[in-house]
Amino acid sequence: MVRALAALIVLLAVDLRPERPGAPLVALDGYHNDETPPHYTWDDKKMRGYSQLGDLLKDLGAELTTIKTAFTAETLAKATLLLVSDPDTPAESKDPKYFSKDEIDAVVPWVENGGVLVLFGNDKGNCEFKHLNELAGRFGITFNEDKANTGGPAFGPLPEHPFFKDVKKLHIKDMCTLTLAAPAEAVLTWEGQVLMATAKRGKGLVFALGDPWLYNEYINHQDNKTCARNLFKALLDPGRK
Repeated sequence: MVRALAALIVLLAVDLRPERPGAPLVALDGYHNDETPPHYTWDDKKMRGYSQLGDLLKDLGAELTTIKTAFTAETLAKATLLLVSDPDTPAESKDPKYFSKDEIDAVVPWVENGGVLVLFGNDKGNCEFKHLNELAGRFGITFNEDKANTGGPAFGPLPEHPFFKDVKKLHIKDMCTLTLAAPAEAVLTWEGQVLMATAKRGKGLVFALGDPWLYNEYINHQDNKTCARNLFKALLDPGRK
């Protein structure tokens, strides 16, 4: 009885059954980011929402879902890509949820088996760093509790990289920098600061950036949308493996 009830709770919290067989499923973390008022949700069409990013992902053939419980092998099983954005601090939530060892121990093998993990942080004072780094550190990535200096929210030119095809400038406001160790590698550095990174682990891949970045307020600034399309097209491409 207890086991059946637990399974029902998981199904109610997150439906991981794609409507179109074969479509990649992009799962958004709605457990560690659960602010009031909501930030960074698929259905929020206001400035703080990810509705336009969701539309872009659907244009790429993906389906969307939200995980509203702690991560387990079961809640991650059907997801192609997991987006973790700006975990809550005590100032942002009366009951912030921190990444536990059990959750991290579920995420790591999920990545090793081919999952794509996208980690969006934030700048100092606006993100829970300690437990986020316990997760990111398993892939050689540390989010520094600081604020990058890019000379302004808009910066460029960008280096040659598939993520930056036809991208002249990015607009990223108040991001933190990254510190890397193997297997992580820098994708974008700016005046000695690491801003974007990837890490290969088994059959999977991790992408990290120190900002929620692609919410509705900023996705159309500069060439952000072009970069977002390049990025997620590459991350969702089964041929990248």
